[in-house]
Amino acid sequence: GVVKGAIALVGSGLLIGVFAATVLSRVLFAALDFVEPPSGLTFGAVAMILLGVAAAAVFAPARKAMRVDPMQTLRAR
Repeated sequence: GVVKGAIALVGSGLLIGVFAATVLSRVLFAALDFVEPPSGLTFGAVAMILLGVAAAAVFAPARKAMRVDPMQTLRAR
């Protein structure tokens, strides 16, 4: 459904983002001596927070839409 598709999209975006952030943090660490790359725990925690926020943002409207009678919505047009 809609929720699964949205979570899959967010999940793929998170995978790409974590990969890019890992590569870019290593490049930045190599260029600047005083910058330490973040740990994998940091990337994982941020990814889980973003996934939770995205799930809440998708689930709330989907749940509200499930309560509406489809025929009533079609007649309102």
